Amino acid sequence: MKKRLLTAAAVGAFLALPSVAAAQEGWYVRGALGYGAPGDADVSGALNGDISGEGNWREALAVGYQFGNNFRVEAELSHRYNDTGAVGNFEVSDSSVHTWAGMATVLYDFADMGFFRPYVGAGIGFARNYVSLAGLDTGTLVAASNYREIRDNDTVLGYHLIGGIAWALSDNLFLDTEYRYFGTGDTSYTPATELDGLRGHEAWIGLRYLFAAPAPVAPPPP
Repeated sequence: MKKRLLTAAAVGAFLALPSVAAAQEGWYVRGALGYGAPGDADVSGALNGDISGEGNWREALAVGYQFGNNFRVEAELSHRYNDTGAVGNFEVSDSSVHTWAGMATVLYDFADMGFFRPYVGAGIGFARNYVSLAGLDTGTLVAASNYREIRDNDTVLGYHLIGGIAWALSDNLFLDTEYRYFGTGDTSYTPATELDGLRGHEAWIGLRYLFAAPAPVAPPPP
């Protein structure tokens, strides 16, 4: 009899432990601002030399779906602008790049740690670069004819890696703080100019709203 009572008490104690509710499932929208710059990249062809991005803002809008198994998938449209300075540090030279990117991303949310939750993700898609390059093809002025100006665009593969922490402001509203590594493939422009892939580190902050009812909590044992 005593053994049965002990067993019943142990089962009751186990059932009385706080239960972990299943993750909420549903669609969400997200808006974010970022800051970063691409590293050095090589320009070759009509102009020759390195360019290096100065830090500037990024913007992104996304729509996604959160599954009950901690995975999320989302589609994102983002814009980046950077002044990339002189081409090869040559005189009478400057450059800048606008990048529009459309990305499909898969993210995984780790276990809920109270009001914050770490997550990681990776995405792939397209990146369309609009470049403005100007300078002297020999580095120094020889004649007006050796000044080159390139304004063109090209679309290539884009990708990013993400690591972040989501802060729960309510059951449905989250503040996302994250690190990203964003990169693109090499691009080509007319006349006869090549630009190495632009890659760099970024810091982002955003708000995410989940269109779902709060996850149900298991009722206490009788």
